Amino acid sequence: MSAPAFRTVQADSAEVAALKGKSNLASVSLGSKIISFSDEFFAEASNLLKDEEAVFLPEEFTDRGKWMDGWETRRHNKNYDWTIIQLGYAGSIFGLDIDTSHFTGNHAPV
Repeated sequence: MSAPAFRTVQADSAEVAALKGKSNLASVSLGSKIISFSDEFFAEASNLLKDEEAVFLPEEFTDRGKWMDGWETRRHNKNYDWTIIQLGYAGSIFGLDIDTSHFTGNHAPV
């Protein structure tokens, strides 16, 4: 099985504008939850479900390192990291927004 295709779109693109009019089925406010994950050493997978925009606190640290408002793993797993999300409601998936705000150096490939 080959890896799924992906492409990068600009924040001001028509694709992103179309997503903004849709419901976020992975929202914690709709009852979505994390079922399982491969790792959450630096930051919890549940951060993926937040409704609020990500924030950056440059001086904030935890006992595991830099505090991040997102899901962050050790990044050294043998194959890849994953999480299983139970959506709060059934629906059709129109698109997927992977927001890597403030993850400079640890972001998804471009």
